[in-house]
Amino acid sequence: MTGRECSPMKKIQNNDTAGEALVRGLWRYFNLLRWNDAKKSLGKGFVGIWPQSGEKMAGAKNFIAVNRN
Repeated sequence: MTGRECSPMKKIQNNDTAGEALVRGLWRYFNLLRWNDAKKSLGKGFVGIWPQSGEKMAGAKNFIAVNRN
């Protein structure tokens, strides 16, 4: 296997990168209010950062709670 095949940014079916597909899926879950599915799409050790305010939310549970309310 080459490094290209293992890249997390590998192009997928609709020309999105894997990261773009994950973000699109996450926002789809948010729009549908499917909070548990959104939480499952975030990895262990996830830290959400809001660049506007510098706020950091450690863990998927905390990130989802902030967005849910």
